[in-house]
Amino acid sequence: MDEISQKLDGYISAHDFSDVAAEFKRCDAVAAPVLSVEDILDHPQIAHRGAIAEVAGEETRVVAPVPHMEKTPGSVRWLGRSEIGAEGAEILAQIGYTPDEITGLAAQKIITLPRG
Repeated sequence: MDEISQKLDGYISAHDFSDVAAEFKRCDAVAAPVLSVEDILDHPQIAHRGAIAEVAGEETRVVAPVPHMEKTPGSVRWLGRSEIGAEGAEILAQIGYTPDEITGLAAQKIITLPRG
């Protein structure tokens, strides 16, 4: 297997992609390029499948939910909080922790509270 891998690596690195793709096709071998992020975002099949999700007001795009369900499609509504611990104190308060207990947990570095 190592010998085959070395020969393939040597052949592929010595030729440009179009030549390698043509040769693999001629030999009926399965092969595909490794895509960059830009290639993925610009790929027509990936776009057609709806595999990349956008969130209103956000610049970042992410992988859409998989699998794609016809009757109950998934969606990405938000990308999460940008600050660690953004809602931690609120959630702990809702389940019964006092402000002093929350501050104590933060002082012990058990939780992180947002700056500010």
